[in-house]
Amino acid sequence: MFNKRFRSPAAIILAPLVLLLLFAVACGGSTPAEPANGEKEASSDTSAKAPADTSAKDAAEAVGKLSKEVLITAVPEATAAPASAMPDWVSRGKYGGVIPIGYNTDPDKWDVHQSCCVHGPNGSASYFNNLVEFDPVKTTEMVGDLAESWKLSNDGLSYTFRLTDARWWDGKPVTADDVKFSIDRWAQKGVVRPRVNRIAAYIKDAEVINEKTLKANLLFPSPPALLPFLASAYNKIYPRHWVETLPKGVTTEPDFKPEEILGSGPFKPLAYERGNFWEAKKNQDYWKEGRPFWDGYRVSIIKGSARKIAAFRTEQVLMWASGNTGVPIRDMLNLKEELKDNWDIHTFSFGSLAGLILNVQRKPFDDVNVRRAFYLAMDRKAMVEAIAAGQGYMGTPFPPDNWWSAPKDEIWTWPGYRYVDADGKPLANPYVEGAVKDPRDFVEGKRLLAEAGYPEGIKEITVSINNESRARITAQLAQVDLRKIGIEMKIDTLERLTVLERMASGEFDVLHTGYGMNISDPDDLLKAFYTPGGSRNMVNWNDDTVTQLADEIARESDRAKRKELVIQVEDILRRGDSHFVGTQWGFRWQWPVNKKIKNFHTPVSLQVSLKKEHLWLDEAYHGQYK
Repeated sequence: MFNKRFRSPAAIILAPLVLLLLFAVACGGSTPAEPANGEKEASSDTSAKAPADTSAKDAAEAVGKLSKEVLITAVPEATAAPASAMPDWVSRGKYGGVIPIGYNTDPDKWDVHQSCCVHGPNGSASYFNNLVEFDPVKTTEMVGDLAESWKLSNDGLSYTFRLTDARWWDGKPVTADDVKFSIDRWAQKGVVRPRVNRIAAYIKDAEVINEKTLKANLLFPSPPALLPFLASAYNKIYPRHWVETLPKGVTTEPDFKPEEILGSGPFKPLAYERGNFWEAKKNQDYWKEGRPFWDGYRVSIIKGSARKIAAFRTEQVLMWASGNTGVPIRDMLNLKEELKDNWDIHTFSFGSLAGLILNVQRKPFDDVNVRRAFYLAMDRKAMVEAIAAGQGYMGTPFPPDNWWSAPKDEIWTWPGYRYVDADGKPLANPYVEGAVKDPRDFVEGKRLLAEAGYPEGIKEITVSINNESRARITAQLAQVDLRKIGIEMKIDTLERLTVLERMASGEFDVLHTGYGMNISDPDDLLKAFYTPGGSRNMVNWNDDTVTQLADEIARESDRAKRKELVIQVEDILRRGDSHFVGTQWGFRWQWPVNKKIKNFHTPVSLQVSLKKEHLWLDEAYHGQYK
């Protein structure tokens, strides 16, 4: 029997506040019973419940508590599930409306295989489909998209996917050859594949069985993170017969022109004016019955917090394109209360990591002691308080309070994260009045600079940041911190896309970056930040031990053993050796959706459920938005 949906025993999770649980493809200590045909079937599910509206303080306490409870929950035992029918919400949907949407910037790439961050999928996710996806309504449940069903072999070394009768916009069928072509393209070496190239750590090769059946041969049994990665908005399936007609590059490829895209998704590109807007229209011949509901949508690029807030208040837009508004958290919390009758502002939990990339290919950061000194100097607590209204965590290598990283009471003893009271006594908990950064970190930072050959400090480095408040405040506070150890840092404020171009090219000393996790799994961060070629490691920092441990973590299915391996990596990273200086885990992700938009459910991450095929406009407003 083929599997169409992952389910687990009932576990209550507040989906708007937590990250995705690790899906139990073959994780955990118990082995599921095999069906009569000998094929292993894995499934996982959690039910979602929206939290009641509460104060900012109560919300912060609730999120912290619930994040901890959910993320340390044992992985549920995999069980077989029956095939699913068309979702029941389709029959309730209302057809019509052209929806005004806001966003911060242009897509960095219309070709999401080349995209580094959520700006790309925000542009073209609705033009294509995935092989599998997270259910946009039952948000922690995995379902087929182009895959009608899938099964895992007895030895765990292959998945077989059977495709549904999907069609490209030119009427040709979506075939197993298209899926193989796309998987091969994700893993293609020598070209830029910031997010999708990590698939090469799991899939050995893809084999076409027939037009509608594909077999993915794996490098090791049952990779725990594989299926969730397949569901990310970057892992779109492309039509081979179209992509092969496009110009080719050597190490970089020309981006797609939106007006020329050939997809399979619920919406088609209609118009694009760089720096201003893009529009999409309904795919009238979409292969999913009853979808989409909108006639189309228009995304307006809106810059500056004041203009964004005004757009929400006046309903110039009815939603943001994703949970990345760029509006300061304090303002969003105030707006949530002010507009509570007309807007839902959905909050993501600790899937947002921010920090500073140090270019290890340039002096002075080619010296590990300079990197360690920089790392020690950061007052992360002050950054969290200034940027996230105190609703966040200090920027540790891995997100605190979950099963695969150190507990907070241990973190608060680490150099770079320790604080003292007014009398200079170390604090077991830094979140008390009068706590200040432990001066030992500054003393050690100066010593390390002297050892690196900079006894008088470093007078000329520059940090590249975008014009978002979070980046600006981080850079300004880092300036103050670094002066205490003798480093002078200038701030260069640029457009978002220019910062991304600098990150890709390596043309920077220090660069501020953010990262939204795809899934709550150590593989995500290890492949993005801490192994060569990751989307946040374009400077190719490498530690042989970390790289080896990352490979072992990807292969290990036993949670306890995985945690032991992750702790070994964490012990290396918290010395400050790497290129990345984490500053904040926090509540940056706030997704405003007007109550006129129906059937929106907070997804498990920013990187999924972006096709918009499940959303409809309240019928009473169809005449107003057309």
